[in-house]
This record gives sequence, C-alpha cells and structure tokens, in this order.
Amino acid sequence: MGPSHLGGGFARGYPYLMIRTGRLVLSALLALAFASASWAAPISMVPEMSLAPIGVPAIILGGPTSLPPPLSAALKAQTLTVASLPPALVAPFLIERAAAATPVERAAAKIIAASLANNPGTSAGKDPGVQQLALSAKEDPALAGWFDGGQGGGESLGLDGLTLKRGAWRLGEKTLDRLGQGEFGFVDVHPTIEGAVIKTVEHSAEIHLMSTQSPKTTAAGEKASAELLSSIDAGPRWLGGAIIGGRIVSVRERVYGDTLEGLLRGKFTADDEALILDLLRRMSGAGVATNDLRSSNIMIGRTLLDPRRRAYVVDGGSKVEYPEGLDAQARFTHLLNMPVVIRGRFDMNVGFVEYVKSLRAMMDEGLERASRVTRWQKFKGFFKDIRFTP
Repeated sequence: MGPSHLGGGFARGYPYLMIRTGRLVLSALLALAFASASWAAPISMVPEMSLAPIGVPAIILGGPTSLPPPLSAALKAQTLTVASLPPALVAPFLIERAAAATPVERAAAKIIAASLANNPGTSAGKDPGVQQLALSAKEDPALAGWFDGGQGGGESLGLDGLTLKRGAWRLGEKTLDRLGQGEFGFVDVHPTIEGAVIKTVEHSAEIHLMSTQSPKTTAAGEKASAELLSSIDAGPRWLGGAIIGGRIVSVRERVYGDTLEGLLRGKFTADDEALILDLLRRMSGAGVATNDLRSSNIMIGRTLLDPRRRAYVVDGGSKVEYPEGLDAQARFTHLLNMPVVIRGRFDMNVGFVEYVKSLRAMMDEGLERASRVTRWQKFKGFFKDIRFTP
C-alpha cells in the first residue's frame, strides 16, 4: 500500500507516530479480547507429576528404573496391595509397613505415602496418617541414602544411553520432556528416576557475547550453591553430576509446582508471598545468599519426599556474601530488597544494559495484578504492564 492511501504527508512526516498508533490500536484490541480472562495463564515450568491411578509414580510400576532391585521390588509389591485396598485401609497398611524391621520396607512405604500426599486427587492422599508418614520421609536413613547418592542413586545417575539431538536429550526414541530453559542451560524430566530432573549447562548467545565465564565455571558455581541451599532446606537436593557428549549435566531433586515468574502473571496470593518470605528467612537465618534470585529460578511446590507446599530456589547461580555486620533480620531485609537482574539488552551506544527489580517489588506487582477482577481493571492493568515492562 503506497503513501497516498494513508495520506502522503502524514505517512512521510510522522512515521514513528503512525507505527506507535498502530501498536496502541493492536494492544487495545488484544486487551478487549482477553479482558474477560485473567492476565495470563501462569506457565508452570514443571507440570503435575505423572501418576498411576492410586497416586504412585508410574516409573515404579514398570519399565527401566535406577532404584536398587530390593527397593523396586518392595515398591511394586506394596503398590499392588495399596491398589486393592479401600482408601480407609491404605494408611494403616502403610503405617504398619513403615514400622517394619527392614529399611527397604520402610523406605517403600514412605515413598508411596509421599506420592499419595502429593496427589490431591486421591482419597488416600488426604488421610492424616498418610500425610504424617509422608512428612517423615526425608528423615528416614533409608530414604536419605537413596536421595543423597547412597543405595538408590549412587552408582548410577540413570544417564546411560542419553544422546543429544538438535538440542534435545533422547533416550532411545523418546525425547525428554523439557521443563524450562534459560541463559545458562535447560532442565528436562529425568527419564528413569521419578522425582528428579536433569540440568544441562549451555550458555546462550548473550552470555557468550558478554561474558568470559566458561560452562565449567558455571557448573561449579551451580553445584556449590545447590548443595548449600539444600543443606539449609532452601533448595532441592543436588544428586550428582556427569559429562555426556561434551555437555556438563547434573541430576537434581524435582520440585512439582509453579515458578514464581508464572504465579506473578496473575495468580500470586498472600499465601504465596508468605512462602517466599519464609524462604528468605531460611536463607538469611543461615547467612546464605546467591546472585540469581530471578522469579524464574524460584518455585513454589512439593518434592517427591516432602508433600509440604514450600518455596525453593531451584537455580540460584553462585553464592555471594552479605555486607558485613548484618544480623539475621538485616540480612532478611537485604535479600528482600536486593536488586535482581530480570533481563538485559545490548545498546550500541552504552553496551549491555541491565534491568533490575527487587523481590519485594516483584511480589507487590504480582499481588496488584492478581487483585484485578473487573474487566475495566484488567483493561487498565494491561496497558500498565506494557508501559512499565522494559
């Protein structure tokens, strides 16, 4: 379409204004189209667990597994029994098995209890006895051995047979499910160990351009911070690392839930805020801080062995030090208001430009966004978010 169709002088004299107007009109149409819906459906980086009908991970019921044969056999036997019992009798059976003399029987009962408690769709999972048994799962030495590289994972991280094809890990003909990807790598569902993920270090083009940090240095920093966060119950467990096809990978405990980034898009609640604040208190109380507390690196959810809904730092970058002389409360305030790099861009005139925002500011925006209930509030909020998003 030539300029004459738009009014030649206007098109030639004010091209920027014309483009700007077009964008505003498009934005208005989009706002009207989605005004009756929420801000946006939160993107869950980690989908719900794939469970058998009774709530036990499907990997336990058959197929390849990295669990030791005795534990795998006990899990299968108890699973079959649980499947045949009325919901009211599941808790007594599991409690009886959890008191067994053999560590394998105890471990199997508690893993099944944790799986049931993590699945709100099962009647047995709501039973107080099952929930109490699930809460004690992490304290059982048999389970600690399984998740800390002992009897269940130690000799093999379940990575045998993995190949990388066009940027995706494959096991045989199956492509691993991708949970998330960032500037320093990507995360996939572990194909044979339920309750675990595989993190692959892979620097983005921006990191290669703006940093001299090597993948090896990144992996070392992530391992140190992951083990530190796990030791204070602020992050999932780091189970081991390896090099496959020239790529540095690690196996970590999986969190089933939502990223803070996804929740902040419209479903962030006061309960979620309390969980984030509790996470920061665990970190500040232990004197631990990391340099990458972006909302995409924080999750609210459960693990296979801990059915409590909690906040975790799933990828915190590297450890950093607090300013000297701060007590626990001052460290908490520092973490809450610490500038966090949320994105960046390259400017030819000034170089790399970083946009920062504190967790306090992110949560305030998330609570305000979730409070929009009327169409008019959502309509205004749409333009507000466009206006203040760098």
